[in-house]
Amino acid sequence: MTRNIRLHPEYGFNPSMIVCPYCGEPKAIALLGNSCKKEAPHAIWDGSYTPCDDCQNKLKEKNQMYLLNTNPADLTPTGEYILMNKSIVEKIFDKDNIKEDIYIARIPSEIFTEIKEKIKEGSN
Repeated sequence: MTRNIRLHPEYGFNPSMIVCPYCGEPKAIALLGNSCKKEAPHAIWDGSYTPCDDCQNKLKEKNQMYLLNTNPADLTPTGEYILMNKSIVEKIFDKDNIKEDIYIARIPSEIFTEIKEKIKEGSN
């Protein structure tokens, strides 16, 4: 698949690092060219909640999962997450909301808030 990139007159390919939403480490490079009218930011997020390979390996090794806070209407993630033991997640939530291969569970906002409050109570 080939895509033409219109070079930015001042910044050329105008590259930016795509970072993992969890660890912040680079996982790819975006060549923004002239689609970004100014200099591209050093790092961007591509909207994907899939952890990078390193995060996935660590999650698998430690048997953990990310719980993603989601909007009730369409289950799109809000950007807030909790790291939890995978066996606990599997006991609590419907398997349809768990993406086992990438260690993510999307949960409704009201349940996420309740879990977060219980965690805060337990840490006091």
